[in-house]
Amino acid sequence: MPRVLIAGSFDPFTKGHLFLVQRALDLFGQVTVAVLDNREKTYLFSLEEREQIAKRSCSGLSGVNVLSSHEMLYEFCKKHRFNFILKGIRDEKDCGYELLQAEYNRAHGVETILIPSPAELAKVNATYVREQLKAGAKENCSDYISEEMYAFLERLLKEKEKKAER
Repeated sequence: MPRVLIAGSFDPFTKGHLFLVQRALDLFGQVTVAVLDNREKTYLFSLEEREQIAKRSCSGLSGVNVLSSHEMLYEFCKKHRFNFILKGIRDEKDCGYELLQAEYNRAHGVETILIPSPAELAKVNATYVREQLKAGAKENCSDYISEEMYAFLERLLKEKEKKAER
């Protein structure tokens, strides 16, 4: 049976990510979501928080496992014996980037499957969600994350602010 992985930073987990998880379940029956760190990115949420966010986002779906790691994606795949990486693409820019990554992963023994997002999710991106969260603009997030997730993320941010004040 193929072992399928959806990997990303998920800062935060959006409706676009959830679509990809649901497609993976439709196609393969089970999937692992790997929340990874990219040393070149600055995150709003810690790796542990992002794992918690992903688990909460996928909690109503059976057949989903969520893990986190500081490893490179291909290392993670080899260690956990994943055959396939599923990646979502929204536009030509995503496609170009993901094709380059797919070649790199293939060179390390892992195949990548690209899944185009539906038109209604093509504009969904985590960067926008982070900006709206920081601004407290809940009304601007409904196409990107659920109301319940917005409230959860808002709570996480408030907890971070309280810790920073101490």
